[in-house]
Amino acid sequence: MPLLPAHPRPSLVDAAGPPTWPSVEQVEARLKDLQQRHPNRLQLEVVGKSAQGRSIYLAQLTDPSVPDDHKERVLLTALHSGIERSATTGTFAIMEWLLSNDRAAKETLRRQRIFCLPMVNPDGYVTGTHANSLGLDPYTHWTVAG
Repeated sequence: MPLLPAHPRPSLVDAAGPPTWPSVEQVEARLKDLQQRHPNRLQLEVVGKSAQGRSIYLAQLTDPSVPDDHKERVLLTALHSGIERSATTGTFAIMEWLLSNDRAAKETLRRQRIFCLPMVNPDGYVTGTHANSLGLDPYTHWTVAG
């Protein structure tokens, strides 16, 4: 089964790759599927909305049987620019590995709490542009305050 199903994207501005990428809805469905299949190791929440009202998801992965007191914190973000679509699928590949039965993946979750934002700019993803719907590129237009 492919990591994410392909979705035809008939966009002329899609210079970042082939005209098939999963839709935002397919990405969202995949996140929810991962949470349902791994409810103890993956927590999913909506941490914000895009300018056009699309959900921005945060997936937290860890081994809950180990206290968080001394765990490292890791932040993995993807798709600041709407044309970096392979970053979203790459983030899913990492999440799939972390949730697998691989010995190193299990040890990683014992030692770390990993925060994944697989699609920071869903509006840019849909339009195939660097900027979001406000004309700002989240890769360069941000502050520590948000």
